[in-house]
Amino acid sequence: MTTEELLRTELRAWADEVAPDGSRDLSAAGLTDLRRRRLRHRAELLAAAVAVVAVLLGAQAGASRLLDGSDRSTAAPTPTPAVDVLGLPARGPLAGDAAVLEALVQLPWASDGAPAGRDPVVSGIPDPRVETRRVLWAGDSPAGLRLAVVAGENNAQPVDRDPERQSDLGALGSTAVAVFVGPAGAPVDQLRLTGVPHGRTDGRPIALRDATTGTALVLAAPGDYVEIAERPEYDADGVESFDFRPVDAPDGAALITAEHGYAMQYRVWRDGGTVVDGQPFDTVLSDPAAPGDEAAIAAALDVRFLRSPAAEAPLDASSLVVQSGLPPEQVDVVVPWTGSVPSRDGLPMTATLTTATLPSSAVLVSLTVSRSFADGSRGSSDCGDGWYTKVLPGGGINIAERTFVFRCTTHDMSGLGGSELTSLVVVAPVGAATARLLDGTGAVLAEVPLDDGVLVTTDEELVADTTSVVPLGADGREHTRAGLLTGD
Repeated sequence: MTTEELLRTELRAWADEVAPDGSRDLSAAGLTDLRRRRLRHRAELLAAAVAVVAVLLGAQAGASRLLDGSDRSTAAPTPTPAVDVLGLPARGPLAGDAAVLEALVQLPWASDGAPAGRDPVVSGIPDPRVETRRVLWAGDSPAGLRLAVVAGENNAQPVDRDPERQSDLGALGSTAVAVFVGPAGAPVDQLRLTGVPHGRTDGRPIALRDATTGTALVLAAPGDYVEIAERPEYDADGVESFDFRPVDAPDGAALITAEHGYAMQYRVWRDGGTVVDGQPFDTVLSDPAAPGDEAAIAAALDVRFLRSPAAEAPLDASSLVVQSGLPPEQVDVVVPWTGSVPSRDGLPMTATLTTATLPSSAVLVSLTVSRSFADGSRGSSDCGDGWYTKVLPGGGINIAERTFVFRCTTHDMSGLGGSELTSLVVVAPVGAATARLLDGTGAVLAEVPLDDGVLVTTDEELVADTTSVVPLGADGREHTRAGLLTGD
């Protein structure tokens, strides 16, 4: 899930990745966790389909810079020779200090989120025996971060060992990884475990990015060729591409600094074949008090609402900026509509349509449905129909003049197994008075009134057969026809 470009072809398989329909729904966990698990799972599935058996471990690296060089994006992925990097010595500027390496493997794999003394079988969090641990990389970055990557046996036992249902295939790997961070020059005993250790997919490189300092590290094998794309590029037609460029990678490791690296991807080549063909970085936070990418972006965004403003910016506002990879000030985030959609149990459900217009005029679109619970928590999910984010061509059309047509399926988020209900939603320009609903042949199914430019209907025929909509103003003037948004 490439990330997005290659994984667009995997959307059909996506529906099965997180178990049956009901399991797609989240309670207080929220949509962000769902998205990250899905992206990670789809990326791992794609990687597993390629005969790649390269195990990672680090590489001594000085600070790298993006270099000018040929773009190898047109090369076809081919199987690569296996490299057992687990037997290689530790790398990084501190790799020659035996006392530092010994101290690093002694550090506890515990944090506030993973308390010491836990049972790795019961908790599902690895806590390998010290004799199995080894340092993959240790050193300081130019951005002022001391970083240590430590591996050990993955002794945690995930609840679900079925690769078809496991949302994180790394949990099934034989190797687990812990990341320790601190200020540059800090002694080992002052380094802090960041995040919770977890298993890694066997044979995969490691790519870490610290959201606080912008430090990014790719650990591959000696002789590997590493490339970085700082962000996706979206042209005016909505076509996504990545401009991968080589970076210095002494002994197969690349250490760089990226100011806005939340959509950065990396690629690894070996002997003319691909080990990794476009993957996102795992994100860590060296400063636990600092906001994560989405929280920092949310604080900087000025979200516009075309209809009644919500109490706060929608979750997907910052998520779309992260997807764009651009600084928040370069993305125009608009919420064309947020409103109620029906459910089988009659409890209130809120759907939110969010857009992010990029400098190229391409538009990122997301749609979520959420519900508040009595305990104050809030559950969110996508609306189904094969998509939760889409890229639309710009065409010079202002968001206020666009029409969005989609199906939104609500689920029981209480975990009690309630049934689904699907609505057809039309979000037309505010001045539109009626909507002409058309089927796949262009025949008119119905002309229906709009409420403030919006239609929400559960009419089964309209839900099933509508493929496009032509909104009409009060004077009968036709707005631009819009097709149904699906995962196709």
